[in-house]
Amino acid sequence: MNIKKRILAAVAAVSMLASFAAVAEEANDVMLISEPAVEEQAMVNGATLWGVNVQVLDEITMMPLREVAEGFGYTVNWNDEDWSIELVKGASYITMAIGDDAYAFSRMAHRPLGKAPTLIDDKTYVPIDFVSEMLGGYAVAEEEGTYKFVSPSIVTVKSFTEEGSLLVEDEVRGEVVVHIGEETKIFAGDKEVGKEEIKEGMLLGVEYGMAMTMSLPPQTTAERIIIQNIAE
Repeated sequence: MNIKKRILAAVAAVSMLASFAAVAEEANDVMLISEPAVEEQAMVNGATLWGVNVQVLDEITMMPLREVAEGFGYTVNWNDEDWSIELVKGASYITMAIGDDAYAFSRMAHRPLGKAPTLIDDKTYVPIDFVSEMLGGYAVAEEEGTYKFVSPSIVTVKSFTEEGSLLVEDEVRGEVVVHIGEETKIFAGDKEVGKEEIKEGMLLGVEYGMAMTMSLPPQTTAERIIIQNIAE
């Protein structure tokens, strides 16, 4: 999605949110949460990167490691002596090296990447599947051939509103009302399911829409919901 289309999408999102944000006192009580609005919080719990350029090598789509990993809240360290890379986030760390088709997570044994990390124009590229295997996100191809990378916000379903929306507890933002629109995609594993599969107590990964009201609690529409577990 190019810049003009993003702006139009944001305007449409704000207009839509205004219709159900009765708790917001003014129409401008809406914040755009794309790219991200509250950067430090979004990095901890949920981030979306648009328009990321990729490279195709030997029919394998490769993503720029530092750009995506830092967008997801990782610190990326480069060792010039042996051309190795370390990704750190909290107590977790991942290591790999240019030209070596392997990575290690913390103290676990090395596992194959599918293609060795490769330097292109002084940027390290790794297979795009690495974002779902280790970084806790997913990638979606965009119209112009770039990719959107998403690290979902982790939430717990507290209850359902009378309108059928979700009241969730976000690890960073606190309570959030999440509306499920016609375009919202809901997944359980690799299978797309209906919203009736969502139950109270479930842990979800949610890709928030581009706009969120500044009401209490804030409200937004989900782009994608991923069911992480089954409620007890």
